[in-house]
Amino acid sequence: MTAHIRRHSADIPVPQLLGMLSLCRKVYALTSFIEGRSLDELWPDLSSTDKFSTRDQLDAILENLRPLPLPSKYLGGGNPPQCIDYRMWKGKSPESMESEAHMEPYVEFVRPMLRENHCIVVTHGDRHPHDEERGGIRITGLIGWEVGGVYPEYWESVKF
Repeated sequence: MTAHIRRHSADIPVPQLLGMLSLCRKVYALTSFIEGRSLDELWPDLSSTDKFSTRDQLDAILENLRPLPLPSKYLGGGNPPQCIDYRMWKGKSPESMESEAHMEPYVEFVRPMLRENHCIVVTHGDRHPHDEERGGIRITGLIGWEVGGVYPEYWESVKF
């Protein structure tokens, strides 16, 4: 996902994919290092002004991420694309899904709250403060793209 993002936008601070490694039936992405400290370390000591600045920077990053072209017609990420949601599965979806409607059997418990016509956008999928690196009061990178991919527009809000 980070290679796709870097190919389509220089404004989104993500690590560069350097290679892939397969060991014991697990695949690891080798990426460039992004200098900074994780936001979860810094947050307790940040001033209100710095916290608002951080929020505004993250908003700008996500605003730049959403309009990127989709890397495939399938929801999720990886090759082949699969949906990854640790709230619903212990791993990945059992098959590739072409639309939000294909996700529905897996989210029956929230069906009354969902539409089936949300925009499908590129998303990080697993935002946590430890996935945001900061140098000073500037976000230097968004890391932890293991579950990044293509999901309905509400996905990031539900996950965070």
